[in-house]
Amino acid sequence: MNLSEFFSHVPVWVWLLLAFLLRRGYAALYDRQMSTGRLFLLPVLFLIWGGGTQ
Repeated sequence: MNLSEFFSHVPVWVWLLLAFLLRRGYAALYDRQMSTGRLFLLPVLFLIWGGGTQ
């Protein structure tokens, strides 16, 4: 299989997802302001999720 076959068989939504993820990754390179509440939201959710599985 050559490279042109590979690229032609990849669905369009995969290219869109790749472009979105690359854009998000590029934006994550820069510092930004975040509230304290939002900073602790994800760790608290994981703590609840992990504690609920026992």
